[in-house]
Amino acid sequence: MFNTVLKEAGLSPQEVRLLRHQDKKACKPPYQLWRDEPRTFEIYQSHQLSIARNYFASPYWASFVGTSENDTLFVGLYAVGDMNPLEHDSTLGHAAGLYDHYILTICDELREFAGRLYIDWVPGTKLGDN
Repeated sequence: MFNTVLKEAGLSPQEVRLLRHQDKKACKPPYQLWRDEPRTFEIYQSHQLSIARNYFASPYWASFVGTSENDTLFVGLYAVGDMNPLEHDSTLGHAAGLYDHYILTICDELREFAGRLYIDWVPGTKLGDN
């Protein structure tokens, strides 16, 4: 279980939100962004819907991407800093007024699992999907 991995790293699962990025409307799938354009991926995931603000209010995000084979790949643990409403539409399709911008910092914890750990994501889970 992923909670066991978090606990072994000294993290409380209650302080970590799980995000699975799989945007079928994006010009490039999040997996491809993470693999080929990591900085663009980090910008992409830093924008989250304002209506889900309560969900995203957490000290950490465990970030996953859906692959082309519908697997769920862990890509990193991020510390969540300040959040502000997105002021301008992004080139990635996120509209000002609908999205928030989060300051995220990649953590050393779990770094060895990024791009190597797959989990079984429950079908139909939507919250946290970008």
